[in-house]
Amino acid sequence: MKIDISRNFWIYSTCIVVCVALMFSSNWVLRLPAVIAVIGDNNTWLPIATDSILAAMTFIAGNWVSNADRLRSKLNDKKADFEIIRGSVERLCNALNIKRRQ
Repeated sequence: MKIDISRNFWIYSTCIVVCVALMFSSNWVLRLPAVIAVIGDNNTWLPIATDSILAAMTFIAGNWVSNADRLRSKLNDKKADFEIIRGSVERLCNALNIKRRQ
């Protein structure tokens, strides 16, 4: 199992850049004249929009970290299984007195 860190980095970096662009564009859009009457002004809705976008960014970052931890632990489990099998094969070779080719 290969962990492709560079691919994950570009995917999550793109998501974060898009979220930041959404924050700046929402700031610009909310300052335009209203087409329909909405309760509140741009100072009311801007924090709500930015909080939701920041929550999405936090979710993306948390997902990235948890996914990396999950893959790392899976890799460590496979490594431990391999070491157990390797030790068993070495004990069997020693018990049967089989010489290993170098």
